[in-house]
Amino acid sequence: MTPAKAFKATSTLNGRTAEVVLEGILTIHNAAMIRDSLLPLLDGPENIIVVLKNIVKIDLTALQLMAALKKSANEKGINVSFKSSFNEPVLSMLDNTGLSIIFAKN
Repeated sequence: MTPAKAFKATSTLNGRTAEVVLEGILTIHNAAMIRDSLLPLLDGPENIIVVLKNIVKIDLTALQLMAALKKSANEKGINVSFKSSFNEPVLSMLDNTGLSIIFAKN
């Protein structure tokens, strides 16, 4: 990953479950790349697991993309779950914006 706007996405498909691992900086500067990593997941699997790993920075734009993924997937009957471990400032932002619900267990 390059230091300035480092972002990495890795997707795997295992049967009826797709997993995407997002790493690095998830901000408005990488929104198009994040979106492009998530959109293909809506075409096929019954389950989607989004793993947020080694997150250097995350902003509201990235969190809104996660919410949009979950909403669109649910409308198609696709289950979405998240694996993440956020620090206190991010947890506070999630609570303050009402987006903490998207990271709740299904």
